[in-house]
Order: sequence, then structure tokens, then C-alpha cells
Amino acid sequence: RNSILLGCGGRGNLFKGNPKYFYLFLLQNKTQFSCVFTTGNKKIYERLNNKNYPVVFKYSLNGFWSVLRNQYIIIDESAKDVSYLGVLLGNFNIVQTWHGSGFKNMGVLSMDNGNLFRIIFNYLLKKEYSSYILCLSSSEEDSRKKALSFQNKNVKIMGYPRNDVLFNQKLALIDYRKKLKLQNYNKVFNDLQNTKQQL
Repeated sequence: RNSILLGCGGRGNLFKGNPKYFYLFLLQNKTQFSCVFTTGNKKIYERLNNKNYPVVFKYSLNGFWSVLRNQYIIIDESAKDVSYLGVLLGNFNIVQTWHGSGFKNMGVLSMDNGNLFRIIFNYLLKKEYSSYILCLSSSEEDSRKKALSFQNKNVKIMGYPRNDVLFNQKLALIDYRKKLKLQNYNKVFNDLQNTKQQL
């Protein structure tokens, strides 16, 4: 059952960052894994569906079953990336790719305990964070911060799928040298995360 469910930020309403590029990598390369992207954004759902890409609408029965039946779940923020539930507890193989480097407080370090509901919810979130089978990081300092933030020992320096396009032009959806007219420059610093991208 080599299957992967992917979703990303904005409560699962975006198509960007690490889950997006890992999803596109899986679609473009023959691997042993099948994949499906989940989104709560109808426009993104329709765009992917029109391209015959495997996609499910998060707020549907099929979206619910996708969470249960896929072997791995790839997120970059929280369980809300793939589920309408606030947390995912149980026998889930969740990989946290995160959407940035650990320069600010995140996860447990950013929790604000207020009323009883928030205290209970934070407790459940901590349980989810500690259950991640893998948390990606980009450096030793990033690993240290994420290990604290997610109270998780499974943090590994592996880089980010969204940056692989910088090293493998076959993964690029857009020819940035041509689009940004960079042919006359020897060195280019490009923030792909903040560049508006379309399918």
C-alpha cells in the first residue's frame, strides 16, 4: 500500500511549498508510490482535476477516506492541511515538511494556553507533533529548533523539496531564467517561495 496523501498550509487551502513540489516530483517520476493531493480550495481542486492529476476535495467523503487509507501523509503546517479535524491522533505516518526555517517560535513554543478548550487542544497537538515519523530540516540550528518545537526526535537534515528545483531543472514548471530575463547575469538569488507560481 505505497500511497501518499499530501496537503499544505492555509488550513489545506493552498498549493505551494514542499508538499506541492514533492507531489509534482512523484507525478513526473516513476516511483513505487502513488499519490493524491487534498485541498479545501475548489479552484485548486478543479485546476488539478482538469489536468487529470490525482486530487480529492478535503471536505468530502473521499477526502475523509483518503486520510484513513493512505500509508503516508505529507504536510507543511498541521493536520488541517489534509483533514477538517484539528488534530490527527492514531496510527498515522505523518511527515512534517514545514514551510520555513526555525527562526521564529513554532509548534509547542508558540502555544498560548488560555481557556480550558485551548489547554485540551494544545495537549492533543503535542501528542500529534511527537508522533511525526519524520520532520524535515535544513540545518543543524533548524533541527534543534524543530526538535524543541515539535517535541520530536525524528528531525533530519534533508533539505526541502521546494528547493530541489534549484538543483534539477527538470523539476521546474517555469523557466525562470527566461521569465525573469536573467540571461545577462552570472549570479542569481531567487526566492521561489515568494514568487507567484501557476500550474
